[in-house]
Amino acid sequence: MDALVAVQRRIADAIAGEAPDADARLGRVRLRPHQVDAVHRLRAAMRSHGGALLADAPGLGKTYVALAVARACGGAMVIAPAALRAQWMRSAALAAVRVEWRSLEQLSRRSAASAAPLLVVDEAHHLRNPLTRRYAHAAALAIGKRVLLLSATPVHNRAEDRDALFALFLGPAAATLPADVLARLIVRREAEATLLPRRRPVRWLRPPPHPDVSALLCALPPPLPAADGRAAVALVRLTLAHAWSSSMAALDATVRRALHHAAAIDDALTAGRWPTRRELRAWVTTAESSQLAFPELVAAPARTDLGAARTILARHVRALVALHARVVGARDGDTAARAALLRRVLDTHPAATIVAFSRYAGTIDALWHALRFEAGVVAITARGVRSAGGGLSRLDVLAALASDAVEDARAPLRLVLSTDLLGEGLDLRAASVIVHLDQPWTPARIDQREGRALRLGSPHATVAVYAVRPPRGATRLLALAARLQHKRCAMDSSVEAGTARESLLARVRPWQQAPRGGARVAAACAGSNGWVAVLRDASGRARVVVSDGCTVVEDDARLLDVLARVEPGRAVSPPAERLREAHRYIRDWLRADASAALAGAHAGAHAGDRGSRAAIARRLDAALRSAPLTLRAALQSRIVAAQARTAVMSGAGVERALAAALKSESVEELLNAVEAIGEPQDDKRPAARGSRLLALLLLVAHEQRSLTGPPPLPIAPRSAASPGTAAPR
Repeated sequence: MDALVAVQRRIADAIAGEAPDADARLGRVRLRPHQVDAVHRLRAAMRSHGGALLADAPGLGKTYVALAVARACGGAMVIAPAALRAQWMRSAALAAVRVEWRSLEQLSRRSAASAAPLLVVDEAHHLRNPLTRRYAHAAALAIGKRVLLLSATPVHNRAEDRDALFALFLGPAAATLPADVLARLIVRREAEATLLPRRRPVRWLRPPPHPDVSALLCALPPPLPAADGRAAVALVRLTLAHAWSSSMAALDATVRRALHHAAAIDDALTAGRWPTRRELRAWVTTAESSQLAFPELVAAPARTDLGAARTILARHVRALVALHARVVGARDGDTAARAALLRRVLDTHPAATIVAFSRYAGTIDALWHALRFEAGVVAITARGVRSAGGGLSRLDVLAALASDAVEDARAPLRLVLSTDLLGEGLDLRAASVIVHLDQPWTPARIDQREGRALRLGSPHATVAVYAVRPPRGATRLLALAARLQHKRCAMDSSVEAGTARESLLARVRPWQQAPRGGARVAAACAGSNGWVAVLRDASGRARVVVSDGCTVVEDDARLLDVLARVEPGRAVSPPAERLREAHRYIRDWLRADASAALAGAHAGAHAGDRGSRAAIARRLDAALRSAPLTLRAALQSRIVAAQARTAVMSGAGVERALAAALKSESVEELLNAVEAIGEPQDDKRPAARGSRLLALLLLVAHEQRSLTGPPPLPIAPRSAASPGTAAPR
């Protein structure tokens, strides 16, 4: 029994690591146990891999976890949506941690620089598209820094969203991470029932029926694209249908914006110009008006049949005008019906603060005009804050919504109508009712909205959630239920490794309470045969591999399944034959893993940038061979240093910088470009040592089957797609 307890303790220590530091004080803030645990795990992941993702559910205090990590690292640069600046500065002051700040909106316009050793990206899903300017600037900013990503919803559409985030510090290797690495990089905890308010089931609200415009949307002719674009009629229909699903007012604003856009193109065609997408940005178009630049100055002369183009445009405009006529007649009635629904919610929750979200400013504007004479109604859009009495700023509203008692605010808030401007990252704990005025394109946005009220420190025991049903015609056109379900699956699978790690930690942490023992091998009764081994690989890192009788893998979900079969307290003597076979398979697995790691490191060094490192090395080698003898020694020292630098640096910013450096005309320029990339992160990984077995737990089934010897062992590379190494039954 003592041997079994000792081996279980060794397994738990290898999975959970050492106990976190007991100091939970952070300035005037005291971290909760789950936050202290996150700090410990994130720092370990960043030491090993250069970065990590904190994907805790909304409301669990990710900001203070990041500030604790920043304190340990010696400072941080924080990039986040501009709307979160005040909240971050307030939290940093409470935590007594100095941080630098850049908004994601600023990064979209220009690059930034910082000497801070840590880059914190809040609401990191905004960097999921590597083709944007903000991603390029963030990637450059991440060079030479640890990277901490914060997002409860890192994936909005597809798994590649997560890969793009990890590429900020891993480079192309992010697309091929095995499950065991993902489990260490992702810290994902769901809220315990005692930490956050309980979310009530959604109650659906249905406005009275109004004219069905689905036939007009389906019959919409193709629009005239920009000169360098394509006619995306399906996208136009979906855009209009989604606006319709929010309100007739939102559809009205979207159609009017499309008509202004078409008018701008028609004016350009009249002047003999057909503008490109970039040139069309010279027209500032809103739902109310459009400001037309001189087409002769912003667009090149057209070299195509302008008559045919104007015919296509006119057909599309006629259809939009017909649609607009139908919408205008139903707009006021639809707004009144939706306002009546909100009055009903107000009556149902007379003492509550309600926050109603919509994707469309048109919906918020219409409801504000219908409800503006009600006490405590405020509207927030990108255009500012509107309240009946006036005088409230956006900071006033946010301060009131972040307080425990709205009665202490400058003005009592009963209903806050907001676009998704307030839909992520902000602490709106004063709200106890959330209303979805429309259904977003992604379930991530739904979680973000509700997460504003479901927060640590909330004064409410429960949070009520309402949602307005979209028109049936819009539901059919959009297939929203199927879209949301598909994206929900992508979201869940993207953090599946982190979720499995949490379940595994919950199972093995009680084992860490037992005293340490010297035993390294034990056996226990179980529902089926198998084994769990703690290994130290060639890099000195502890690894836990498992065999369930079919394969040998390093996977948290499989490990949890195998450990669940162990019968508590049922120790047995290890069968000698089973012990020899387990050792044989462990040796084979270590050899296969070492070979796969070597091959992966070689491939990863040249992946993504199409061999920029290799091309730079060849060019520098050629320059060294052709250099005069008097200059060769000095040149060689610079080349060796440059090659050593590129060998240890990773990340999307590094890959882009290497590709740009390769375009240098001279060797001197090439070396200068490589040397300017930045200093690599400190490598604090354990020094290489020989691999060995640290602990082995055999699972012995009640009825042993005769063993005739192990089957042939296929060597499987260590990758996310590899099922592992075959093991004996």
